[in-house]
This record gives sequence, C-alpha cells and structure tokens, in this order.
Amino acid sequence: MTEVKPKRPVTAEQLGLKTLYTPSAGKIEIDIVAVHGIGADPDETWTTQQTTSREEVQEVDGVKTTKQVEEVRTTNWLASPDMLPKAVPKARIMRFGYESQWYGDSAVKQRLPTVAHALLFWLVQERKDCKNRPIIFIGHCFGGLVIQKAYNMARANEDDAPGIGTSTTGMVFMGTPHQGTGSITSQGLMYKVIAEQLDVEDSVLRALSAGDEALGDALDEFMRLVNVSAARVQIFCFFEQRQTMVGKEVGDDSLKEFVVDQKSGSLQGHRSFGLPLDHFTLTKFLSPKDGNFMMVKNVIHDMVLESAQIIKGRKLAQASTDPKSAETTTVASPQPRVTYRPLSRPPFLKDDKFVSHGNILQRVEAKFDNQARVALYGSSGVGKTHIAVEYAHKYGEDHPDAKVLWVNAGTIEEFEYSYRTIGTKLSISALRDAKADVFHIVNRYLSQDAHGQWLMILEGADNQEMFHQSISAPPKEGKSGKQKRKTLLDYIPNCASGTILITSQSLRLASELVNQQMDCAIEITPFTREESILLVRKTLREEVCDDQSAQELVEGLHHSTLAIAQATTYLLAHGPETPIPDYLKLVDTQTLKLSPESESDAVRTWQILYESLRQKDAEAAGLLSAICILERQTIPVFLLNKWFKDARQVRAALSTLVRYGMITYFANRKSISATRMVQRCMQAWLGQKGDTAWAEERVLWLVTASLAEEHETCEILYPYLIRALDFKPTSGPSKLHRAEILFSTAGYVKHLGRTDDARRYLTECLQLRKEQEDERVEETKKAIEALEATRDGPQTTGAGAGAAKGSERKVSALALARASKWPKASTVGVAQRFLQRAQQLLDQEEHHAAEQQSQEGLEACEKTLGVDHGDTLQMADCLAMTLQRQGRHAAALVVRTRVLDWCTATYGPNHIETLRQTYNCGLVHDLLGQYDQATSLYQAALDGSTQLLGATDPLTLRVLSSLATVYDLQGHTAAAERTLREALAGQAAVLGPEHPETLLTMHNLALCEQSQGKYADASAHLLQVLAAQERVLGPEDMATLRTASSLALNFAVQGQPDQAEALYRLALDGQTTRLGAAHPEVLHTRMMLGELLGNTHRAAEARAEYQAVLVEREKALGMDDAETVSLRQRLGALHDA
Repeated sequence: MTEVKPKRPVTAEQLGLKTLYTPSAGKIEIDIVAVHGIGADPDETWTTQQTTSREEVQEVDGVKTTKQVEEVRTTNWLASPDMLPKAVPKARIMRFGYESQWYGDSAVKQRLPTVAHALLFWLVQERKDCKNRPIIFIGHCFGGLVIQKAYNMARANEDDAPGIGTSTTGMVFMGTPHQGTGSITSQGLMYKVIAEQLDVEDSVLRALSAGDEALGDALDEFMRLVNVSAARVQIFCFFEQRQTMVGKEVGDDSLKEFVVDQKSGSLQGHRSFGLPLDHFTLTKFLSPKDGNFMMVKNVIHDMVLESAQIIKGRKLAQASTDPKSAETTTVASPQPRVTYRPLSRPPFLKDDKFVSHGNILQRVEAKFDNQARVALYGSSGVGKTHIAVEYAHKYGEDHPDAKVLWVNAGTIEEFEYSYRTIGTKLSISALRDAKADVFHIVNRYLSQDAHGQWLMILEGADNQEMFHQSISAPPKEGKSGKQKRKTLLDYIPNCASGTILITSQSLRLASELVNQQMDCAIEITPFTREESILLVRKTLREEVCDDQSAQELVEGLHHSTLAIAQATTYLLAHGPETPIPDYLKLVDTQTLKLSPESESDAVRTWQILYESLRQKDAEAAGLLSAICILERQTIPVFLLNKWFKDARQVRAALSTLVRYGMITYFANRKSISATRMVQRCMQAWLGQKGDTAWAEERVLWLVTASLAEEHETCEILYPYLIRALDFKPTSGPSKLHRAEILFSTAGYVKHLGRTDDARRYLTECLQLRKEQEDERVEETKKAIEALEATRDGPQTTGAGAGAAKGSERKVSALALARASKWPKASTVGVAQRFLQRAQQLLDQEEHHAAEQQSQEGLEACEKTLGVDHGDTLQMADCLAMTLQRQGRHAAALVVRTRVLDWCTATYGPNHIETLRQTYNCGLVHDLLGQYDQATSLYQAALDGSTQLLGATDPLTLRVLSSLATVYDLQGHTAAAERTLREALAGQAAVLGPEHPETLLTMHNLALCEQSQGKYADASAHLLQVLAAQERVLGPEDMATLRTASSLALNFAVQGQPDQAEALYRLALDGQTTRLGAAHPEVLHTRMMLGELLGNTHRAAEARAEYQAVLVEREKALGMDDAETVSLRQRLGALHDA
C-alpha cells in the first residue's frame, strides 16, 4: 500500500468553457464540446505525454562528452493541429471544466444537475450569436452523464437554454457509466481515503453508483428524447477493454478491474465499440497514426458530415407542423409531443449488432404491399424475433402516427394478457368491465378502419393446438340451433389499415395464420457464410478473432445464428486466452442434448456459456433457472425481486444475464425476456442435474411471495400463476404455496365471472389444505366458504377451462350468508395475512408499523386459533423480530421465551426449530448484556446443532461465532479469538469468503483483536470487511454501517480523531436515514461521536450530541433508567467543564 497523494485542484482559470481550436479562415460550421470526468483535470484528461531520450555531444577544452537528454512531448488531441482539428477543420473545438475532485483538501460538494446547469450557462453565453449552430458533445466518464442531463434540461426548457437541445446533433461517450459503476465509487476506497486523513465529498460518487434511481430516471428520459425520429441524435459509445488500476486513486496498486464494462458503457439501439485501453487512457492519444485515435476521429468526422442533414430534417419536420416557423427560424425546434408517439415503438430496443438475413426487411415490406399478414418461420434460434423487432422499429419510424402492438402468443394466458395490455394502451372503454370478453373487444376495435393504422407482432405462435382450442362458451341454443365455439383464430383482427407479422417454428401453423397464402410465409434459414462472419465481426475485435479464425468458427458451428451469438459472447469475455480451435474442441465435449439434433450447436454453445456464468456469478445462474422454469415470453422484474434478500441483487443479476446474452430487457426495463431456446436449454440442464423439482418449488415460493390482495396484481401475474400450477410439489411447504396460488387464481377468475374455473381451483386448494389441516385450519375454512360461494354462481367457462360436470347442489342460507362476499387471497388465514403485511413493512424498514401489524395479528390469532396454535406462535416470532429491529430487546426476550417454550413442548429439545429459537433467545440475552444466560443458550444450541446437522452446517457455524463473541465480552479473549478463527474458516469454506455471515464473523474477530490491543490487525480486518460488504450488501446496508462505526472506534483508540469523526458521521447519516433518529443503534453511534468530541476538547459539540441522545432515551426508557441517569451526569460534567 502506497501513500495516497491528492491530485492538484482545478484552478479558477480552468473552469468553464475554453476554446482549443478555431478555424483560421472561413465560417465556423459546428461546435464540438468535450466534458471531462470525475476527479480529473479539465486539460490533462485529453492530453498525453511521451518522454524520449537522445544523446547530446558536448566538447569542452577539446574533450568530447556524451550525455542523455530527455525530451517531453505533450499532445492534446483536441487542440493539436494535425489531429482532430485537421479532421474537422470547420469546427470550433472547446472543452468544459468544472470542480470534480472528491477527496483531499480541494474536495468539492458537487451534484450532477449543478454541473449540467453550469455547462448550459457557459454554452448559452458562448453561443449568443450562433444559437442554431450544430453541436457535437464528447464526454468521458461522469462528463457523459453531465451531457445527458444537460440535454434533458435543455429540451425541457428551451427558454433557459435556447438552441442547445435543438442544435445537438451528435454525442460521443467515452467510458460513460450509463448503468452506473462500482469501482471508482467504492465506499471501501472512500474509507481508505479517510484513513489517510483526507476530506471526502461523496455527492458526485453517488450519482455514479450502479442502481442509483436518479441515474436510471435521467437515462430513461434521455433515451426517450434522443429516440424521437424528428429529433434524432447520433450517438456512439466507446468502452474500455482493459482493466484499470482503480486503486491508484487511493494509493492501492493491487485493485485492478473494469471501471465501466461493455454493458454499462453502451446504450441499447446505438453504436458502440471497444478500445484496447483502460478507463484513464481512453481519452489519451499521442499521434495522428494512433489506431485508437483514428477510430474516434472517424466517428466524429462522420457525425460532423451528417449534422447538416439532421438539422435540415428537423427544419422540414417543424415546417410540416408549423409552416410559419420555417419562414422565421433558421433551425427548426422539434416538438416531441407532435412527432413522438409511444404506441409507434415496439417494447424492445433495437439491436446494434443486428445482421440482416439478406434483404429480409425489404422482402417483408414488399409482401405487406399486397397482403395483410406475413409469417416468418424457421427453427429455434435462427433470428425470427430479431427480424420482427428490427422491422417493427422501421415501421414505427416510417409511420410515426401508427400503432405497433406486441402479442406474446406462447400460451393462451399470455395472449389474453397481451390483449388486455393493448386495450389499456388504446383506452378501450369497454374493458373497464372486468367481466368483458377481452378477445372479442380488442379484435372488434382493431378491425375497424376508423381506429387508424397498426402493425401487430404475433410473437412465438408455435402451438397449433392452442390456436384451435375453444376460449369462450357457446351461445345458448335458439331457433338457429347450436353455434360453434370460438377459438383464437377467430380473434386475430382483419382490417384494411392493419398488418400482422407472425413468428413461428411451425410451417403448418404459419400457413394457417396467413390464410394459406404460402408466398407470405417466409422461411428464415441459418446465416450464409458472409452473414455469419459479419455477426462475429460485430462482436469480436481482430486480436481476439481474425478473419481466418472467424471463418473457422462459423464453419465449425454450421452457421447457426444462436450458436455463433453465444460463442462470440463467451469469446468476448475470455479474450485471446481461448483460441478458436480450442473453443470448438470444447463444444464437442458438451453433453447437453435437445431434440431435434439440428439444434445441437446452439445447445452445446449455450452449455459452455452457462457453465462460465455459473463459475463467475452463481446467483445470476440460479435466477436464470427461475426465469426459464416460468417458461413465459415476458416476465415482469417485480416478480423476481423476492429471489434475493435485496432487490439490488436482482438488478445486478439481471444485468449479468443480459451481458451473457441469456435474457433481454424490454425498453422500459420493467420486464425481461428469455428466448425459447434458452428456456429449453436451462430446463434440460436442470433435468440432467436432477434439480428440476428444486427449481419448481423455488418458483412456487417466488410466485406466492409476489401475490397481493388486489385483483390488478393477479391480472399481471395470471400467466405465471397458471404456469406455477403446472408444478406438482411433494414437500409440505410447497403444497401450501400451491394452495395459496390456487386460491388467488380462483379469486381472480371469479372476479372475471369464470365460476367453473374458480370451482376447479378451489376444489384442489381444499384438498391440499385438508392434508395440512392441523396447521392451516383457518385457511381451510375460508376455502370452504369460498367454494360454497361459487355453487350458485353463473356457469361460465374461461380461457383454458373445461366445463364442470355433474349436478350442482344448493347451499344453505347460512353458507350463502357467510360467503356473500368473495374473500380475497390475503384474507385466507389470519396469520398469513398479517405475516405478509408485517414482512413487507420490515422489508421497507417501517419497523414500528411492522410491530403494530404483528401485534394485531397475534391478538387475532390468539382470539380465533388459540394461544398455543402453531400460527399464533409464528405470529409471535414475527413480533419478536420487529421488537429486536427497534432495539427493544427486553420486550423481545419475553416473546422469544414464549416461542422457545412452545417449540420445546411441541417438538422436543433437539428439533431444528427448537434449536433455532434457543439461539434466538441467546442472541437477545447477548444484546441485553446478560452474557452468562447467552452463553448457556448458545452452548445448548451449538451442541444440538452439531449433533443434528453437523459441525460444518451454517447454523452450527453461526452459533459458534456468536458464542465466541460472548467469550470476548466476558474477557476470555484468547478462547474467543481461537473460536472465532475456527468459525471463520468454516464459514469461508461452506458459505464463501464474502458471505454476509462470514464477514460478520471477521468483523467480530477484529473487535476481539482490538480488545487485545492488536489495533493494526483489527484495522486491516475491518477494512477488508468494509470493502466486501460495500460490494455485496451495498454502502447503505446496516451491516456496512456498523463496520464503519467499528472502524471509527479503531481510529479513535489509535489517536486518529479526524478519521474517526469522518467515519462516525458517515455511519450516523446512513443509520439515521435507515432507522430514524430514535433507534438505539443511532443513539449508540451518536454517543460514541460525542465521546470522541469530548476527548478532543470540543465540549460544546459533545454536549449537543449527548443532549440529543438524552432526549430520546428519556422518551424511550424514562427519567430514572440507569443509563439515562449516567448520561445526564456525563452531560452535567461537560457543562461544568
């Protein structure tokens, strides 16, 4: 570790716009503005230096001597006459400077909107006489985000930034973290800076954090604006291909990683290219012959040439809507509200790596000149959907007033939900009635010419039997006799102003859907050799795969489109370390198989890619199993949020899956999609490993966890509820999950008037709950009432339902009275309803509200089920958790003891649940400082867990770690350290070195070392824990903040008060935000800060901290509490001082 050396501050002379090049003669035709990144110098960002040596001969008194003379050559490629100015001689080139240092004496509190506003201010001042001159922006890192934000602001308010938004024609992003980055914003790095006694300002860093909501919102708005056809902006993204020594920022040369990877550094639907440079050299070029410079220069040159046409197009667009403006304005201002139509865009973004199958788009367009329906058919993975997306974008651009409608045709449920979504977007009023026939209404609406032009994409129409299945009940018999039931085929609209593009694996079904017009069914075959090589070239750079290797790869994979795409994704990640011959040999060794064998290349390349994913991110691989087991074309992200503890982990895993090509985000980033081939491969892999049942039971739990009481949620989840009901679980908990899904689905279809379906679901629900009658009595009673409520209902059949058979018995008046109102899913089971709500509140850290919900639930269970019912005790356990989260440990202990006594009496002392509750009681005694009782309970839990589960079970290791911590608090430091190291080794081996429980044990080991005076060892361990927690849990997680507080104490006892204070305040801010000012953890940190301030002779500040703590403790504990009295005395002593 080397010493941290703060960079020199940005000087006042460097702020604002500085002109680097002005054309010597002739009119300026365009402005180019470059914006630097975070912690960077406005001039050095674009400058590189080269030191050369030469020999110089000197003669003195006849004696010749030779010495080495060093010459330093400095090149700014934006200003050097033979570099960018030569490529764009009629451009004025400027750079913008702002304060961006985030640590050290010159650290400045800075926010993204503030910097963007400053950029606009300077541009307006500089362009007063040329408001309509085209602009091209160049942004590095954070500078790219500044450009995006400034563009959003300029477009939103033309009066404040006249001519900026409407004159922007191009943007070049260089290492810009559009999706955020973790490396240079790592809080672990920030703590190291603090350790070097340097000031920190993290406001800019937060804007760069992956998952930052403000960053995501700004990007969404930016993409919406630049994708407007009339306001089109040229965009090109360069990303780094070499890892960066990010630790240099804080003197740590060991930390090396990608700052902005390809995923974060690219924008979907826009061009991107990787340069073999790291993050900090991405903007530094030495000479005109530098290949990287030539690439960047050519992009900018082409943008300059295209700018005039873009401005002309905007002028024409404006003239078409406002003729007067064309006469009075030099450059037109595009109006998004006129030219932009949300319904003219498909749900997926354009693929910048799209390779056309010959002239397929022109062929499709030509077919539509004469026919209303065209089908693309072919085997899985040949690119049918990619073609459909590309054509849909082209159609939307050519017909901005038309509608692009997307229908998932994989299952009837998905088809129906797609129609409902279309009806909502089109504001079809008839669909406000929940019982309305959605197929009939949407079909009727789209079949009327008066409703305008539209294109429907019928995606994944592979199941011919489904299209012939009856989806509505036949009308009653009348004089005309029986009438035919209708099928999906009857509800595909026909209209002179509408066209339908179908994708299918079935030639037979494709032919039927195009009304047997065989010339309108276009077969999509694998790529030609030239197309295949082009696909490789769009992904892999020359040094990874030269032309000969590319040819060898495509021939080895038999031109399979999907296989080539998967292979290039794998090779891109592994680089030159995997030669093409070695990769093809690896393909031959794969064992996964699907039918037909013609798809074997795609299957085997998928297996290689998936195994690589499992090694690098096992959590993302596990999430993929759920996505593929669900087997739906579209999956809402919120459905997956419960897969991990934190939704941020889900977003990170999804980003990984996108990077590996396993899934695709929808344009709104609220849903994802996996191709049918990926789904089949994943299902086959699970089957091969014997993990299918595990995955299905996990999905049952996931779907159950996402259910809410509102029918609107069930409407969104309906396709996934139906899929989950395909699974036949064997374990008790999973059967109960299935029963919950059955009940919710019955409630939803009853809401739609499908009583036959509701009865069918409820019958099975009742059977499952009878199996668990002792545990779910209340749920069973509610299910019976719900079933009785459907006995007298109208008999209808919905999508996929079979007609009920047998006579219907009449129900008693009492049964009808009890079931007069359909009970919602959440009212089934007293405990379940309250538990779900309490858990939601806990997840949102609404601890007091969660306590109230748990208390109400406990009282309700005691009243309806009895004090000794299992559900009652489960509710009590939840209440104890809410009390502990608030630091009310004495109250929690009373409840914990009740639960432990019940488990001991019900299950016996050595049951797993009894052991868990024994540990929980020990933990509360530990938190209360009752170490003897805690030791006794921990030891009992440890003995039982070791005997029942083994010494390496995670529960056993957790108890061992807690027991060791109590040893330390009792003064048995040697035994504590030995036991902590034993637990740490076991957890690292079983759970992994960065598992939260492993990190907690290492944290406790550091505290044990600190109590023995081993401050350096403790500091090193705490820094290691902090860095890992920031990566795994996030900087705002409570465990991360506790470690920060512990590290602050370490600094304090080592005589480093400034670093300690900075960390205390960092931890205090986070804890207060998460827990509230009155929480015991917040008060403890505030006490420690007050003690530090008092010890450094800052009595007034210390009194303020102590006073704040005293007020809250008097409220919570009373005036006579021992700790309150002690604190009051300490405060009095400070006043006396």
